Amino acid sequence: RLCPVAGALPAVSVALERAETRELLASMPLRSPSDSDLESYKSEQPLLSPGKSNPAEKSSSAGHRPPTAAFPDEPLRPKAGAAAMGVAALLVAGYLLLGKRHVSSSWHTSHVFPRVGGVTGTSYQREGGHDPGGFALCRQLIGALLMAALGYCREGSSIFALRRSDHRAIAKLGVFHYLNSVLFIWGFKLSTPFFASVAQLSIPVMTFVYTALAGLEVPTCLRTTGVCLIVLGCLLTALGSAHHEHAPAAGAAAGAAGSGSPPVPASLWVGVGCLALQTGSFSGLLVLQKALVQAYPVALVVAWGYSAGAVLALIGSVFDGSIHTLPANFNSPTAVYIILYSATAGAVVYYELVTFATKHLPSSFVACS
Repeated sequence: RLCPVAGALPAVSVALERAETRELLASMPLRSPSDSDLESYKSEQPLLSPGKSNPAEKSSSAGHRPPTAAFPDEPLRPKAGAAAMGVAALLVAGYLLLGKRHVSSSWHTSHVFPRVGGVTGTSYQREGGHDPGGFALCRQLIGALLMAALGYCREGSSIFALRRSDHRAIAKLGVFHYLNSVLFIWGFKLSTPFFASVAQLSIPVMTFVYTALAGLEVPTCLRTTGVCLIVLGCLLTALGSAHHEHAPAAGAAAGAAGSGSPPVPASLWVGVGCLALQTGSFSGLLVLQKALVQAYPVALVVAWGYSAGAVLALIGSVFDGSIHTLPANFNSPTAVYIILYSATAGAVVYYELVTFATKHLPSSFVACS
C-alpha cells in the first residue's frame, strides 16, 4: 500500500522547490548589474589569442575596404550615381569644345579636314594659340584650391584623417589626374574634337577588361552586353556625324588638289597617341578611386587626388617652361571665361560627380560617361 505514495514523493518535492524559488524571486528588488557581475561575466567568456581577430568582424568587412571611425559606411544609391554620370558627360563635352577653342584659334585642323570658304583651301587655324601646359596648370591650380575649400567645408578637420597606408594610393591618383589632364589637352589640340570624342569610347572597354581580369567585377552577360551596346551606339553616332560633316570638305579638297586626298600631318598621329595614353590614365583613375571611396567620403578623395595632380602639374610646368605662359591665358574676357568654366564645371563639379558615381556604381559603368 505504501509503494504508490513513495513513487509520488519526488514530484511533490520538485513542485515545492519551484514554488519557493518563485516566492524568493518576487521578494528580491530589481537592480542593475554591478561591476563585480560584469567582471565575472567577462571572466567566463573565451579570450582570443594575440594576433587573432573576431571572425564575425572579419566576415563583415570582407569584400571592400572597411570605413574609418571618422567616416562611417553609407548606403549605395545607384539612381543618383546614374544621374551624376549624365550631368558629368554634358559638362566634359562643354570643356572639350571650349578647351579646343582656347588652345587653337579654330575648331578644326585645316590640313586634315579643310573647309569650303570664300577661297578653296582657306586655312581656318592660326599657328600657335594658348599653350596647353599653361592652360592645364591654370585649370588644375584653380580647381585644386576650390576642391580643397569645398572638402574642408563639408568634412571639416576630418579631411586630414588619411591613413598612412593610403598615402601611396593618393599619390598614384594624383599621377593619373595629371596625365589625364595634360594628355587630353594636347590630344585635342593636335587633332580635333571629333578624334578626341572617338578616343574616349575606348575608356569603358579598357576599364571593363581591367576590372574583369583583376577580379574587381564579375563579367556577367548582362553587364557585358550593356557596355557593348553603349559603346556601339556612341561609335555609330560619331561615325555618322563625321561622314555628314567632313565628306563634302574632303571631296572639295581632293578636287582642288587634282587627285587623291590631302596628306595627314604627323601632328595628328601624335595627338592620337596622346589620347590613347589619356584613356588609359582615366581608366586607372576610375579603378583606383573606386577603392578609396569605400573608406573615405567623395570630397576627401577628390580634394587630395586632384591637389596631388596640381602639384605635379606645377613641377612639370617649371621644367617645360609653361609656367611663364600663365598670364597669357587671361589676355581676353573670352579666355578668362574658358579658364573659369574649365576649372569649375569642367574640373570641380565634373570630378565630384564622377567620383560620386564611382562610389555607387561599378567602375566600368561609370567609364561610359
